[in-house]
Amino acid sequence: MSAPDAVDDLARRWLTAWNVHDAGGVAALCTEDVVLTDPTPGTVHGRPGVAGWVHACTRAFPDMRFEQLEPPFTGPDGTRLALRWRMSGTHTGLLDPPGFAATGKAFEIDGVDFWTVRDGLVADCRAEYDSMGLATQLGLMPARGSRVEKAMTGLQRAGMRVRSEVERRRKPG
Repeated sequence: MSAPDAVDDLARRWLTAWNVHDAGGVAALCTEDVVLTDPTPGTVHGRPGVAGWVHACTRAFPDMRFEQLEPPFTGPDGTRLALRWRMSGTHTGLLDPPGFAATGKAFEIDGVDFWTVRDGLVADCRAEYDSMGLATQLGLMPARGSRVEKAMTGLQRAGMRVRSEVERRRKPG
């Protein structure tokens, strides 16, 4: 199998394992020392860390699905690639980490995974997507321009004024 064909096959198996919610299957597509970085949990290490993250996602979003948006972009030697995807689902379970209760809200976001492949397995995966947009769709963050956002902004500014005043009073002289 050529390097591009192998990468296409790895991407297909990766998304299939995610879509059937097979945490062990996703982890098996990774090296033992894999590093996976995602805006939500941060960085997880090793196959157990990856499997734990997949399990957390599928618990929070039992209907979660990925769609590949286009073929992977591959480097000349086939060891680096970018995979564009769309993820959708409904937040009906606990999202832990960080511990958010289910909101019942549906979401759809586009993102990209950047991989380093070693021996036909994912050795490093960095997922990039609009985590603020996701949080807003899930009802975890207020919508831009909403009354709630304006109130939160006002509270943050008031808190900073209080903090500045406390620090000013602590300084000698």
